[in-house]
Amino acid sequence: MNHTTKHCPKVFEIFGDQWNLQIADSLREGEARFTDIQRRLSINSATLANRLKRLEELQLVNRIEHSCDKQSVAYALTDLGLELLPILDQMLSLNSKIRN
Repeated sequence: MNHTTKHCPKVFEIFGDQWNLQIADSLREGEARFTDIQRRLSINSATLANRLKRLEELQLVNRIEHSCDKQSVAYALTDLGLELLPILDQMLSLNSKIRN
């Protein structure tokens, strides 16, 4: 089988952006509100909004509107998004080995 990187641009879009991975990691424990994610990551609101929108388009994140408060919006990983976590864990493990 011919494995080439040119055939998987969406995967490289996901992993090539530090914020995408940090957002996924911040949603590891479950849904979180926009402001909570922003606070955890120290990311500006425009960048976070842009990345969350793109992660939604890629079906990695769900936007959840709570009916009790129309201003209350949360985000959570989809099943596909949850598949990123073991890969992210491997990347973190590799990073610790490279740093030593």
